Amino acid sequence: MTAAEISAILGAATTIAGLVEKYGPEVYTDVKEAIEATLSKTGPTTAAMDDLAAKCAAANAAIQAS
Repeated sequence: MTAAEISAILGAATTIAGLVEKYGPEVYTDVKEAIEATLSKTGPTTAAMDDLAAKCAAANAAIQAS
């Protein structure tokens, strides 16, 4: 593994940790599912992307209301 690859992994991990801290632990599940779909090379369906967008909108509304 090169230094650039390690740096990219650490950057992604830091970003995910920040999102989890800000939006709650369910973000981890959403990111994990997106990564698994990408690695499977089948990619997410349009319905899955719409579902993720709806989850993000609901999380944002809850954050703004608090």
